[in-house]
Amino acid sequence: MSRWVLLVLALMGSFCQAQDVTQDNLQGKWVIISTNGADDGGREDGWTFAGNQWIVWSGGRDMQPDPYTLEENVVDLGYSKLRVLEKTPSRMKVSIEGSSIEYVLEKLE
Repeated sequence: MSRWVLLVLALMGSFCQAQDVTQDNLQGKWVIISTNGADDGGREDGWTFAGNQWIVWSGGRDMQPDPYTLEENVVDLGYSKLRVLEKTPSRMKVSIEGSSIEYVLEKLE
C-alpha cells in the first residue's frame, strides 16, 4: 500500500474516534436516533447532561438525575459507564460498557 493511502486511512480513523469529549460539549439535551444500528423512529427517548447530572428522559418525562464524572471519553455513573466512541458537536455514538448496546444520539439543544 502506498504511503498516501496509509496516511488517508489514518486520518479517516482519527475522525471516527471520540475527540475532545468535555463536560462543556456534553451539556444539553440529546435524543436517541438509533439503538444498535436500528432507527429509533419515535425519537421520544434521550439523555440530558446538566452540569454534572445525567438525566434519562422518555416520552417527555425526566427520570431521576444521576451524578457523573467524565474521564477522557468515559461518562462514569458509578454503577455503569458510557463510552463515547464518536463525537461531533451535533452527534455522538455511545456504548454501554459491559454490554453490546450502542446508541447514536443527536443534540437538540
